[in-house]
Amino acid sequence: MNYTLLNEQEATRVRERFEKAFIETPQEYELSAAKWREEYYSKNPNAHVYPIPKFDEVIYWSKIKCYKEIDFAEAISFLSSISNPVYFMSDVELEGYVGMHILGWNYDSIGFVAVHDDPKSFAEHIYNEWKCYMTYDYENEEVWFEPLLPEDLYVFDESFSWMLVFTHHNRDDFAPEREENSFNRLCFLLR
Repeated sequence: MNYTLLNEQEATRVRERFEKAFIETPQEYELSAAKWREEYYSKNPNAHVYPIPKFDEVIYWSKIKCYKEIDFAEAISFLSSISNPVYFMSDVELEGYVGMHILGWNYDSIGFVAVHDDPKSFAEHIYNEWKCYMTYDYENEEVWFEPLLPEDLYVFDESFSWMLVFTHHNRDDFAPEREENSFNRLCFLLR
């Protein structure tokens, strides 16, 4: 996989623009989280009631602005259609959250930001890695699967006019009748 890892100063600049373009303010987060909670518990009255996590205690995709949930195939297709280089990045460190690595290097404290020049081949890599992840036999100790990308991945370009989120969830985990060996990754699109 060909990519360029940005230095800390450049990564900080890109991350700040990312947050301004795509992430709710703490006040917006409180309102949207309260609305989501009200809707969720009205549909699931017997569910255990959890407090709303604080703004600084949740991963990026829990506080993104105006998104649309899309199929994994649609997300891959969208990324494949992009012709200019794309940024991709991890979350920043949160207690108990793992997944800030790339190619085995761990960036727990600050996360990372990188650039990929070929979105189509990057989309193929994301697809193949997720398929391996979802079909990996964790009981077989002879074969080890080490993902190269973080479990939650944010992809966008220098226009900051759109963003794809590839989460660590299988979308079908939330469906009443999940297909066996389904690998429909939960994804979001903002534009």
